[in-house]
Amino acid sequence: MALGGLKFLAIAMEHSTKWAEVKPFTMINRRQAEKFAWEHIVCRFGIPRTISSKKDKHFKEAKSIVPKDNRYVTKENAKRKEDKEVASIGEAYYQSKLQRYHDVRSNYSTYKLGDFVLLSLNDTKSLQMWQGPHIMSDVHEGELYKITDASDHSFIQTTKGTSLHKFYM
Repeated sequence: MALGGLKFLAIAMEHSTKWAEVKPFTMINRRQAEKFAWEHIVCRFGIPRTISSKKDKHFKEAKSIVPKDNRYVTKENAKRKEDKEVASIGEAYYQSKLQRYHDVRSNYSTYKLGDFVLLSLNDTKSLQMWQGPHIMSDVHEGELYKITDASDHSFIQTTKGTSLHKFYM
């Protein structure tokens, strides 16, 4: 027996790090076991997946260490919902930033009838070869443009706007 009549120890150990929480008691009962588990385990480390004990006679009446009102469970769920909302906002921000990046680097120009344009001969961005100038002769929906030769007005082809570049004379 120790000073002050302390003769019981409540010990809780986290198995992966071997961190121990210890508290001495003069006598131990269900209420003290629940209070120890709440203050030294749940409030510090969260809800444990499993709780194991030696199941001595002092703990036979301690059926549940977790309080019945589940206030900490609702707080944990609210925290998870908040984390999901923050993640979805972050994802939406990333998607909009990616869209702006793509739009800046894409050649989505709008052309009008009579505009002078150059036609790309290859689809790669490096070392582009341009043909032209050509004249915009017809505009179709869906970014399709009909171009004709600037010198003799003969039909060249119908192409997407990404293959064209505005030519200024």
